[in-house]
Amino acid sequence: MQRCRTLTVLRSSGDSIVVTDSIRRETKFFRPLPPARINGAAAQRLLEDLDRDIHDHIARETEDNIARGMSPSDAHYASADSAGRPATHQLTFNISCTSIGRTPTGMEENVMDTQLFSARTVRNLVTPLAASLALFIFPAQGWAANPEPGMIGIVFRQLFSDTQPNHRGPLAVMHVFEETPAAKAGIHCSDFVAAVNGVPTPGRAYEDILKADLSGPAGSTVRLTVLRFDGSQSEISLVRAPYPPHSSRASDPFAYTVPGNWSTDPRYTFPLPWWPAMPYRGFEDVFFSPNFDQEDSPEYHSFLFFLSLDGARVITAEQLQSDILAYFRGIAQERGRNYGFTPDLSKVSAAYQADSGASQTFGGAAARVFGGTLTIYDTHGKTITLNSEVLVSDCGRPDKTILFVGNSLEPRNGDMWKRIDAIRDTFRCSR
Repeated sequence: MQRCRTLTVLRSSGDSIVVTDSIRRETKFFRPLPPARINGAAAQRLLEDLDRDIHDHIARETEDNIARGMSPSDAHYASADSAGRPATHQLTFNISCTSIGRTPTGMEENVMDTQLFSARTVRNLVTPLAASLALFIFPAQGWAANPEPGMIGIVFRQLFSDTQPNHRGPLAVMHVFEETPAAKAGIHCSDFVAAVNGVPTPGRAYEDILKADLSGPAGSTVRLTVLRFDGSQSEISLVRAPYPPHSSRASDPFAYTVPGNWSTDPRYTFPLPWWPAMPYRGFEDVFFSPNFDQEDSPEYHSFLFFLSLDGARVITAEQLQSDILAYFRGIAQERGRNYGFTPDLSKVSAAYQADSGASQTFGGAAARVFGGTLTIYDTHGKTITLNSEVLVSDCGRPDKTILFVGNSLEPRNGDMWKRIDAIRDTFRCSR
């Protein structure tokens, strides 16, 4: 799986450019290196490359349009500026951890976050480009598990502002999810939010707006001051709705449900990118607790995954231990590359024992249960030891082996495990 950013560069007449950043492939386990890690020389080369590519792109588009008997303004472009160049144009670039290259537009999901920069600021201060603020996307982070957290269904991005001392501008609406409070209220992508609950957004850090005003329990109300490109302004009150649950795919032979305030990565198919020598075929669905990233939360690094393996597999404690160790040593290397630390793989460990107690079932079929501990690296380069439990079942089929893996810092009798167990118990071997 390619883990990178797609930057769409929009240059307008005058000094301003807009950079949109698609993070569809950003995951909880590992994220791409932020642009802040590009050093000054590389950043300068990037900007020079952008300039060169933009001019090349304009020239090619202009030639193509003329060949078709069209003017630039007839195909994607607005009128030319005083220098004779199109006033607006668009290029998309792929920013990976170490390289820069083009990627066709339209390849990524249309969930974008945006920052606005003056050309002077971009050239002299690349840091704002790297200031990736939290997105108000499913789920919102930082709200306690009780009462039930709510959502309004908007992906926001805070714009850069030359007029604010901290350069924090209004919020841009980059995506609105269907059938959510925001969608039902008529909020659209490209709207701007100038105030939340009557408090202006410019000058405030997005993290503070999210925690103080945007986040809240289901059933509570948030009031947005919405601006549109036509100059209109409206006050829109939204009642936060519960997060819709995650469900297994309709094509899956089994079924499960996970609360919507848990976040998830796209389904991973085997072999896994961080474990290319994986001896299995199948797929993995992984889910993360609402406060997975919050170090001061008892939920920190609590997560679970369902694995579907092709074929009948005899999983022993020794085999499970070996597989989990290879899995998370690969994760440690990925995290080290993406977060700038060098993991000592000897510190990644796993220890499991079969539960010889009463017979267990999983999804309505007999299951083997393994309990133990797992020591891994978090995204800060620190080792943490999780309590771990694994259930293995063939679901009464000769061609599949299903595993459920739960992990948490909390002891097995802690509240977090009650929530993990509740998710486990939604699993059914057949629909």
